Amino acid sequence: MTKNNQDKSVDSSANHKLAVLLMLVFVLMIAYFGTRSYSLIQRDDSLGEEASGSQVDTAPDQEPTKPEETSLRPKVGTTLYVPAESTARNQINQWQDDPARNSDIALLNILANTPTAIWLSGPDADAPTRLQGHIEAALSTNTMPVFVLYNIPQLGCGEGGATSLAAYNSWIDDIVTHTTLLDEYIIIVEPDAVPMISCLSETNMQARIDAISHAADVFLNDGAYVYVDAGHSSWVSEQDIAKTLKQIPRIDEVGFSLNISNFQADDDLIAFGNSLSNLLGGNTPFVIDSSRNGLGPDPQNEWCNPFGRSVGKQSKIVDEGNLEAYLWIKVPGESDAACNGGPTEGHWWAEYALDLVRNSNEF
Repeated sequence: MTKNNQDKSVDSSANHKLAVLLMLVFVLMIAYFGTRSYSLIQRDDSLGEEASGSQVDTAPDQEPTKPEETSLRPKVGTTLYVPAESTARNQINQWQDDPARNSDIALLNILANTPTAIWLSGPDADAPTRLQGHIEAALSTNTMPVFVLYNIPQLGCGEGGATSLAAYNSWIDDIVTHTTLLDEYIIIVEPDAVPMISCLSETNMQARIDAISHAADVFLNDGAYVYVDAGHSSWVSEQDIAKTLKQIPRIDEVGFSLNISNFQADDDLIAFGNSLSNLLGGNTPFVIDSSRNGLGPDPQNEWCNPFGRSVGKQSKIVDEGNLEAYLWIKVPGESDAACNGGPTEGHWWAEYALDLVRNSNEF
């Protein structure tokens, strides 16, 4: 074999080996990338199946999630409940056949048709039936009722109310079994209980705080708008009221009420309320009882059936800073006590009711 032929044979053999090597590399690359692609596809499919499987497997076991509240406070424009039965309405019914009373009936219709609070006080065999009646009426009219709790042990400064803390808590727990039917309602907790707490012994002070705390807790858990009574601008100082309110564990979730059954002017109450709110953190809301403060207090600041007074702003939810509502909490026309010619506490006094409307600038 010549040298030329030998060189060609060597070149041919080398080229053949190179081709085989390149083909082998090509096959290995296809195998590698093909397997990896298949693995990635499988992994994606597996993740998809897991996600799909998770939805199918877990959905039946999950409770529906309640939508988050858009607001924890009552909304402006909410229609408040007008009690289907009231003392003013009862008086109208008694006078309706007497033509001489037509003008008086027109005045009392203003009271009867204004949203007014429903007071819940003490053990009463008919109380659950009456409460249920108001709840059903509020539901049928799509309106928001206002309830007042007035049954704390040693009511006021030591007399009346529930016989014990346990009895009070049981009373509260019974009420909420009825109110839980409502989507929205307002609870005013125990008029005078905080301002008058200093007259009790230390043990009874703590029992009162515990009672108020239990009521606030129960009704907050039921979704109510809760306001603990805090007196008014001409009584106990906002500093002393704040010290007591701060002992309520969930005070940051409730508001306070002012002027229940009193006559203080709105401007003074708003200033007092904002000062108290600041002492509680700055954002604590409050409501004002405007049922009889249209002309403010009388010159002697008389609290018991003073003459020459008038109803104030009609009940409504407002957006005025920390002030959330004007409410008729005291029922206009119901006596404060047997004073100034009036009947005993809570009893209807028609002539006083008429004067409250006659003297008003609101109508």
